[in-house]
Amino acid sequence: MYWRMNKKHEDITDKELVYCFVYADKITKKYRLFFVPSENVAKYVNWAHLHWLNATHKHPVKDNDMRTFRINVDETSPYENNFAIFE
Repeated sequence: MYWRMNKKHEDITDKELVYCFVYADKITKKYRLFFVPSENVAKYVNWAHLHWLNATHKHPVKDNDMRTFRINVDETSPYENNFAIFE
């Protein structure tokens, strides 16, 4: 699953900020919560964007402000239901 982010999220590394990403499963009609520290989001969206820019593309790509944060919802994630992050 992925969530659209912005270039500004590469620089947001506030230790007090935690993102809550919600995955709504259309089939089971259940929600899954993922709590991710802003530092981890910043690092990932930066890495993923650079990876995309440097990848081989069929057509040339231009840099832009769009970023993507992904979590593989088919696997176990340390972020899922990570309420301990608030302790």
